[in-house]
Amino acid sequence: MSQPGTSNLSFFLIGLAVTVLVWLLPHKTRLPIIIGLIAVFCLVTYPVMNTLEGHRVWQMIALLGIVIGLVVVGKHSWPQMKSPIELTRVRVEVQYDEKTFETFYDKFAGTSGARRPLKGFSARLDPFVADMGLEYMAHFQMTKDSDYVPEGTMLNSRFDGQLMNVEGFAIRITKFKKHTHDVIYNAHLAGKPGFTPIAMNGEFCGTKGEGRAVEGMTVRVVPKGTTTPLV
Repeated sequence: MSQPGTSNLSFFLIGLAVTVLVWLLPHKTRLPIIIGLIAVFCLVTYPVMNTLEGHRVWQMIALLGIVIGLVVVGKHSWPQMKSPIELTRVRVEVQYDEKTFETFYDKFAGTSGARRPLKGFSARLDPFVADMGLEYMAHFQMTKDSDYVPEGTMLNSRFDGQLMNVEGFAIRITKFKKHTHDVIYNAHLAGKPGFTPIAMNGEFCGTKGEGRAVEGMTVRVVPKGTTTPLV
């Protein structure tokens, strides 16, 4: 059976820790700090109150102060905690020729109006999300549609040994998060109008057989129902 002094010390340390946490968290009022200080005061004075009638009530007040303090800590810290999907970005790598590649994160990848057609691209989430993935396909100049490939795969196509221009593509989410999130994307094509409308979740973006190469693209993952401008 624990000694009274040990029990009081434990209560005091818990109350002190709650107060420090509440103090460090940003908030608009000082009420959480007052609650924490009341809890510590009750615990510090408990050895004295323990000798008086009604000390059990005093102990319950102290414990209630700790519980309220923990609730306040949780309330203030929970909105600041972000899930992995909120922290992740879409990493897009574009290929211009055999040796030239560029990498972009959550922004326009490529060029617009520079007459630099994309010869290939890859996309993946960064950092990795366990219950979400991406896969994508493309249509290339003088070739048929490719199959869908898993995220991180550099997707390109050759005809007579030459890299072909990307003319269009589609991207979709795999795994469980496809029910809660959308992948949205658009492209800049050679000629006018340059930018395509926004496509999402496996919709084809671009052209087929018109000779208009994709010069750049933007890809993002957002919660379902989110309307986010890409350009």
